[in-house]
Amino acid sequence: MPFAYRQRAKSWSSLMFRHKKLLWSFAILFIFTTFPAFASVLSYEIYTVAQGDTPENLALRQGIEPDQIVSIDDTPWQPGKRVALLKRYAKDPSAVPDVNSSLNDANNMRIAEIIQPDSNIYTQPDDGAFLFQPEVGSKVIITTETETHYGIMMADRTTGWVEKNAAKIEGPVDYALIQNLTAGHPEVINEAFRYLGLPYRYGGSLPYNTDCSLLVQRVFRSNGVSLPRTAAEQSRVGMSVPYNAMQPGDRLYFINSRGVIGHTGIYIGGNEFIHASSARGCVAVDKLQGSYLRDLVGIRR
Repeated sequence: MPFAYRQRAKSWSSLMFRHKKLLWSFAILFIFTTFPAFASVLSYEIYTVAQGDTPENLALRQGIEPDQIVSIDDTPWQPGKRVALLKRYAKDPSAVPDVNSSLNDANNMRIAEIIQPDSNIYTQPDDGAFLFQPEVGSKVIITTETETHYGIMMADRTTGWVEKNAAKIEGPVDYALIQNLTAGHPEVINEAFRYLGLPYRYGGSLPYNTDCSLLVQRVFRSNGVSLPRTAAEQSRVGMSVPYNAMQPGDRLYFINSRGVIGHTGIYIGGNEFIHASSARGCVAVDKLQGSYLRDLVGIRR
């Protein structure tokens, strides 16, 4: 099929209505991210393009179509480029593993390092479907084992299987790390990613375009939280959070060149946030570094 890689500037209508084909839930290796699984229709996983990746082989590995890979920066396809990968979870909550059970089983979990190249993870120990190929040095969580395979915690809390000679056990999992699986508000992030690529316009008029504070207001309204319209007003609502206690779903507020709060976004974990960016011309994901980190003056929950 022809390469249909979507650029971030495509219209909101294109972004919202392309996903008509029902996809099975797919598992991505959990390498200490902070995105818990949750029963919802659509969400996205941030991925950094590696050497040898193409839209076609990346889509094949993840069980999606190439046109379900969304660009979130202006760079061409090359190592280091960041993209968002479509994920779909079951609507039935009973079909999603219980994350809290992980807390109870923390003492039985172990951290391991992938030590063999080309070590594939499958859905079953024998004759399972291919899920993922982790890089050497990747840290994984072992939840169970057979005589020949380790069971590895995947991002959707299902179990993937890798041969024992591919991984080296390093020790038990810290309880605090398992607690981190349930940190934050993934439902907020999930809602925010529905707007990824929506054109930026000061003043905003959803569903056609948005500005930063309208995006945050609408995302939180969809989750039952009422916020004022402007970034400055929003920054006075909610509990203040110190920088070292940030969790996915927290609101970020930035000062402008006049020294007043004029921009806002939502922290998504991994030192990244999603916002309606005038510089990018759309809703995009950026690193919380450089001028963004310098101008960050408020975090609210």
